[in-house]
Amino acid sequence: MVEPALRTQNPAFLPTIQRKIKEAAGGPSLEVLDLASLLKIITSNWRRYYDDLGHEAFVTCKELGALQMIPDTPLDPGDVFSAGYDEDEGRYSLSRIQVQTNPNGHRFNIVGTAGKGIKDSARMAYEYLNGNASKMGIDRDITTYDTNIQVISLMQAKDAADLEVAFFVGMVSALMGRFVAAGLVILGNMSLHGVLSPVHGLGDKLRIAIDSGVRRVILPSVNSRDLADLPGELLEKLQIDFYGDPTKAAYKAIAVGE
Repeated sequence: MVEPALRTQNPAFLPTIQRKIKEAAGGPSLEVLDLASLLKIITSNWRRYYDDLGHEAFVTCKELGALQMIPDTPLDPGDVFSAGYDEDEGRYSLSRIQVQTNPNGHRFNIVGTAGKGIKDSARMAYEYLNGNASKMGIDRDITTYDTNIQVISLMQAKDAADLEVAFFVGMVSALMGRFVAAGLVILGNMSLHGVLSPVHGLGDKLRIAIDSGVRRVILPSVNSRDLADLPGELLEKLQIDFYGDPTKAAYKAIAVGE
């Protein structure tokens, strides 16, 4: 990833950056800025752009309006946020997962992505829930429900293979009709039997979460040892809770949201 400060030191990149910031924000009017003014904006918030060489960077632009991607109020049941890693593109990204379940059906459908990693993660979470629904107090056969999932990559990533726990929590929330906590990001991946793996790239994922408006993060207990290696100013901005298995992740995510 190209550091914005390095790219914007070259005045030749200024028109491109101005144009890309405007396009990324949906086309609002943007007053022409000199280089010094633009650099000042870059230090106050962030926005993703590509320079003319195709390099990706994140720059800030408070003048373009609020960039809080994670609302500070509860969302509809089945609506969750997570951060994953796109291995092919070598970068981290925030994702919004929306799950809807309807009785008298049997379809499992994922839209919004062609990524194999995302689809495999969702299917694994579904199969785990199918075998463990009773642990969540769900006394229904989930295979008699249509399960529709939309994955929205808020930073234009194409894939991620580490979103299983977020998918699981979203499905539980949708089936139970209960909200997930406001301002929450759910991190974690698991096996078909619910065995948790450590969250890799924890610092990068937490930074993305903070910049997107998160107030609270839940992650596997195995990552508790990693907090000692993270900057104190990063941890001060978050409430971090841990879970020992996927069902406890769902309890922690849903209970606080009620």
